[in-house]
Amino acid sequence: MAAASSSSSSSTSVSRVKLLPPRVFVNFRGDELRDNFISHLEKALKDEKVPYFIDNHLVPSDDLEILFKEIEDSKVALAVFSQQYPESKWCLDELVKIMEKVKEDKLKVIPIFFKVKVEDVKHQTGEFGLKLTGRGNRGESNIAKWKNALTSVTAKKGLTSAMYSTERDLIVDIVEAVKQALDKVNQGGEGTILRSINISSESFNGNIFSETIEQPRRDLPGTEQRLKKLEDILFDFKCAQLRIIGIVGMPGIGKTTLAELYFNRWNHELVFNKLILGIREKSKDHGSNWLMNRLLNGQDLNDKADMFTKRILLVLDDVSHKDQVDFLLKNRQRIKGGSKIVITTRDKTSIEELVDDTYVVSGLNVREALQLFNSHAFDDQACCATGNFPNLSKRFVDYAEGNPRVLEELGKE
Repeated sequence: MAAASSSSSSSTSVSRVKLLPPRVFVNFRGDELRDNFISHLEKALKDEKVPYFIDNHLVPSDDLEILFKEIEDSKVALAVFSQQYPESKWCLDELVKIMEKVKEDKLKVIPIFFKVKVEDVKHQTGEFGLKLTGRGNRGESNIAKWKNALTSVTAKKGLTSAMYSTERDLIVDIVEAVKQALDKVNQGGEGTILRSINISSESFNGNIFSETIEQPRRDLPGTEQRLKKLEDILFDFKCAQLRIIGIVGMPGIGKTTLAELYFNRWNHELVFNKLILGIREKSKDHGSNWLMNRLLNGQDLNDKADMFTKRILLVLDDVSHKDQVDFLLKNRQRIKGGSKIVITTRDKTSIEELVDDTYVVSGLNVREALQLFNSHAFDDQACCATGNFPNLSKRFVDYAEGNPRVLEELGKE
């Protein structure tokens, strides 16, 4: 694949990777971000040979339909929200088009909240909301569509700059999320790739690295009871004792869901917060020391490192080998009392020397499993109780053995 370059026509000047159709459309406020954040993002996409479309110098006289066509030709869209974003009717119209294609299941969208709060975008509040309804947009016939698109896009899983100490780390994760999304598309995957994230950017100094496509699901039957059990094992945040807990279970059983929900509920309690997902795959690519380097964030492994000078909340997802967490075992005495570390794994032997206790996630019971299966199998819930449907549902539930992911996939078939 050739490197990205600019190509121009009488109506537009764009950047795109040659030889492949544009696969990632980047929606952003040009005047605000083009010469800084977006230029750095573009370089990262180019370096990773990710095919993309970035409008570099469109002027108001150009035809918006050109951009609509690029959106239609793309498979993934990055919607980069910033302080001046709502001042641009073009950005907002592009977003409406993006969400239309998302609704048709023809496009996947990843929202990026760059120095703006997720809640302000979702509810059009704060400075973001004032600019949306400001003088330049008063009387606009499309404002209802814009608001609906802004609310809808926040229901998709994304990244927020407040979770990162450096712009570089944010861009690394954006590119990785895009690659994951494109891989899913190339494999013919169905359904939403990145879904809602319930983390406010407010007062948050940690970060999220998502190597998985799962979303914390509060609507899964029995979730609240399982979360309560995990909280009991970890003790409350008044406890001065370090607690390291393993969440163990088969793939699809809900380990990641449970860990993410715990993190989302309690990350505000401690200053140093990190949720790192998909450690198995990242360690394959970058070696077993990748996790240690990620947590140290460029600092030396000594008593002055942030992770040893502060109480910490860590969620480490999908650990597959004890080498990945060996540095935690060797440096356990350095970790501040009152810290909480949650590790999910399929193999409890990979963490048994490190953890204080393990929580084995059991499958859903028959009632919970039927509830979940029926919610995915029947548009009209009344149908599940008629004819031979109850017997068929029970057979599927027995086959799934309480595994939520299996139940959902069977229900969708």
